Amino acid sequence: MLTHCSKSMMVLLICQKKLCISIHTSKTMKDMELTYFIC
Repeated sequence: MLTHCSKSMMVLLICQKKLCISIHTSKTMKDMELTYFIC
């Protein structure tokens, strides 16, 4: 369903109210990127 949000590496996808939140965690899990975009 959410092919637009699918990305390589470990990614947690949470879709709520037309809002897609993708959390990208690095190997060390130190760097975290939060990206908000419409599903």
